[in-house]
Amino acid sequence: MTKEKSICAYGEILLDDYGEYSTIGGAPFNFIYHINKLYCEGHLITRVGNDEEGKGILKLLKRRSIPVELVQIDNIKPTGIVKVNLNNEKVPGFEILRDRAYDYIEYRKDADDFIENSTALLYYGTLSQRSEVSRNTLNFLRSKNVKCFYDVNLRQNFYTKEIIENSLAGADVVKMNIDELKLLNALLYNSNSINLRETADRLISQYNFDILCITMGKDGSIIFFNGSEATYKLEIENVVNTVGAGDGYSAIVAIGYLNNWSTGNIIKVANDFAGDICTIDGAVPEDDNFYDKYTGIIQNEK
Repeated sequence: MTKEKSICAYGEILLDDYGEYSTIGGAPFNFIYHINKLYCEGHLITRVGNDEEGKGILKLLKRRSIPVELVQIDNIKPTGIVKVNLNNEKVPGFEILRDRAYDYIEYRKDADDFIENSTALLYYGTLSQRSEVSRNTLNFLRSKNVKCFYDVNLRQNFYTKEIIENSLAGADVVKMNIDELKLLNALLYNSNSINLRETADRLISQYNFDILCITMGKDGSIIFFNGSEATYKLEIENVVNTVGAGDGYSAIVAIGYLNNWSTGNIIKVANDFAGDICTIDGAVPEDDNFYDKYTGIIQNEK
């Protein structure tokens, strides 16, 4: 990937509300935050409300050197909010509030031009497509000559079979967890019995992905890439919470994909990075020194 090309994330930016405190969240934000710290200037196409929460998000993005040129401001709809509850194993449960600013991301020529001329990879998920407005805008952007990364991230009931099928079509890289694979197996193939590799092969054959990643929590992950397959399991000590671990995993996969890493190297570094995310309080680290180990690995792989 040349330095003239960026990575761009499309979709929700919101506040994760833990009750006593809140943090900026949303898979696209977490993903692009890591990209900016690890690799290149990443951009975020999203929308926030013209409210205190939205103003706070913009201030934080600027303070942390995340470009805001493609962040839209909505004068009617409020900034996204998610109520987060951690269970005894530190796994989060989410209550995602409806009808938020990121549901109304407009098509704008500046974003179109940026995707067309300056973007090597466009990352997107499912949640921001619950609204027709944001879904249509994404479809316009995906039609450009750009590699696409679909991070499935199914939340609550904010998806349909049609949205998932459309999101899979044209994707070059796809990441999902094992529960999402089971759901897709039932939804797309009308089967409640699953063989992981058979379902993975069926998806790859039907949609022609370059990479399919399936994460399995404490059981590690599996990656299918260019006809090869790799598995990796990591024992993580001192887990604080798992919020954002998958988004960190995705960031490494994106970097490895664009730089033609081996399947084994992608999966090892992605799992290691996601494991380290589990040891911090929050989806992204406060201390940039957290990234030093991985920026070194990435530089050595170029």
